[in-house]
Amino acid sequence: MTKLRAMLFVAGMLFLGSTLVGQDAKKDGEKPKDPTATKVKGQLPSGWAKIGLTDQQKQKVYTIDAKYDDEIAQLTEKIKEFKDKKKKEQLEVLTAEQKKRLEDNLKKSAGTDKDK
Repeated sequence: MTKLRAMLFVAGMLFLGSTLVGQDAKKDGEKPKDPTATKVKGQLPSGWAKIGLTDQQKQKVYTIDAKYDDEIAQLTEKIKEFKDKKKKEQLEVLTAEQKKRLEDNLKKSAGTDKDK
């Protein structure tokens, strides 16, 4: 049994070693020779993976995704800012007593939500 384990270990090490030999050592700061050869990674929209897109089409879709994802992230942050500003302005309408009652009501409803 121990001989079998030793043989499996050696075989595994040889396999791993052989896969490492075939890889190129990348120098620090080395850039790809062709900037258009750099592949963009992403995820295709639902159903798109099975319609026979070429690699070039996939890359264009990924690039479009990245472009709009950045814009969407910026807009999402802006929406959050508007919602916070809206809430602040709404609270300014309330009197001190109303703010206190609202706070108490929110605490009570938060407590009942935990029980569910």
